[in-house]
Amino acid sequence: MISWLKSMFGRNEPFEEPPPQLEMLRAHLDDLPAIQVPEGYELRTYRPGDDQAWCDIMEGSDVCFAPVLSIFEAPEHPHNKARETFVEVDGIMQPAPSPRFSRTVPRISHGARVAGEDSVAVLKDCGFDDAEIGELQQAAVIPS
Repeated sequence: MISWLKSMFGRNEPFEEPPPQLEMLRAHLDDLPAIQVPEGYELRTYRPGDDQAWCDIMEGSDVCFAPVLSIFEAPEHPHNKARETFVEVDGIMQPAPSPRFSRTVPRISHGARVAGEDSVAVLKDCGFDDAEIGELQQAAVIPS
């Protein structure tokens, strides 16, 4: 990790190794009671690639369970589709407005704005005059 940081930031002076974060806990792990595994079951660790196997076992049961999904996977999950958790606006998938109440249905009026698109209008609403806004544009603080 330290060599990676050195290569990323081009530092030649020595770094001190960070202190071990969990060292104080390791001495106590031997004192924990043994895990009691019911007959007919086996104890195993979660392995990469087990995601679908766990979903197959738990989805549709009464277990409180949900997989950890990426921002790209989440809109396609059946649970999120059924609840319309994500909506597409102007070609961009995004979380739907919440909370949703029975009498007040939230709506998205437009897609995401371009950064700085509304700077002039916001500054005018805050009391800036045209000269002050012009100075900010001249200094490249806001887009022209």
